[in-house]
Amino acid sequence: YFAFRRKSWRPDQYYRYTQELLYRLTIPLRWMATRASLENPEGITPSLWFDYLESRLVAGISPRTVNGELHDLQGLLVYLESAGTPVCPRMLLVKGLKEAQYLPRDASPDHLRLVYRAIQLETHNPRPNIRRLGVMDKAWFLLMLHAGLRTCEIRRLKETDIDWERRKIRIEQSKGMKDRFVYLSQAACDALRAYLPLRGPLTPPSEPLFLYHHSAAEEVPRQ
Repeated sequence: YFAFRRKSWRPDQYYRYTQELLYRLTIPLRWMATRASLENPEGITPSLWFDYLESRLVAGISPRTVNGELHDLQGLLVYLESAGTPVCPRMLLVKGLKEAQYLPRDASPDHLRLVYRAIQLETHNPRPNIRRLGVMDKAWFLLMLHAGLRTCEIRRLKETDIDWERRKIRIEQSKGMKDRFVYLSQAACDALRAYLPLRGPLTPPSEPLFLYHHSAAEEVPRQ
């Protein structure tokens, strides 16, 4: 099953994604194994799931989290069924809990202007370390705003991905493991060129473009 899932992951994601998926899958499976004799996947039934669900809610686990666990568990069962292993068909029909409505992820134009204005102020800060961060923030901000790059694509971006002459960037194996080209606005090009001297030498050239406290952005822990 993990070999099947890895087809949609990049090689550098194998270890972390495998750990995360294994962790999420084994939480409900370990609980169920202590309450029932799980000799085969058919033993995973809606009745057993709802008992597990009740225990998770009593423990204060959010509906969003248990819905994610249900999604992962059903994904495993669908895979097993497609491989010819009998599963409980009713388990595939179980629906997730209703979740609270989350705030919209899209920022309004007014909010974007406020963020950009704050970044612009930092690019003129008298303190060199703050000014450097402001110049870097301006570069990735305009890449996301004008070229539509995702956060993971920003973190993996290398200078060798940039075609300065044609003003475009090659994005490798992003969503859906597909490559694509995006075009750069003049403002984004100018911001990148302003950042490069402050970034320091790229050794080797394939090193991630954006650094935070001398570490690649891909390695910075997420808050």
